[in-house]
Amino acid sequence: MFRGSTGHCVAYEALDKPHLPDFVQNVNMTTTVIVNKPRSEVYAFWRKLDNLPRFMKHLESVTEHEGGRSVWKAKIPGGLGTVGWDAEIVKEEEGKLLGWNSLPGSSIHNSGKVEFRDAAGNGTEITVLISYRAPLGAIGEGVVRLLSPVFEKLIESDVKGFKHYIEEGSKVASEFSFNQ
Repeated sequence: MFRGSTGHCVAYEALDKPHLPDFVQNVNMTTTVIVNKPRSEVYAFWRKLDNLPRFMKHLESVTEHEGGRSVWKAKIPGGLGTVGWDAEIVKEEEGKLLGWNSLPGSSIHNSGKVEFRDAAGNGTEITVLISYRAPLGAIGEGVVRLLSPVFEKLIESDVKGFKHYIEEGSKVASEFSFNQ
């Protein structure tokens, strides 16, 4: 139980191996939406990371720091509390792409990218890919696999929330309630 929940194995440590093999799989989610705004405007709004909690219902805050680093705080589904992590932008192409990774020691190991492409009628196609690794080893992975449909719906809802927010100029209730 200890090994499954922490990923630490006394036998591996005795053999001079720092941790168990990477048997825990990443969970990947992708969603795409077309926004009826120019790419430069859409990118500029998204790039200001502290804007994200305005339309992402699960985020409490994002605080930007120098060097592309940021501190994130999110609500856990079902009102079970919050979780936080540090991240940094690892790839940026002005107006086209933002890529990030969580920093070592973060409670949630995640990475992802947001791509911005021109769409018909002066619109913007946004594709969001988020990949994360469940905490607590195999036990956490099992829980995350059960909750993946909820997380996928949450990400889709957040991206649709962005579409509504940027097109309408204010927060519009999304179809998905985070506490469901």
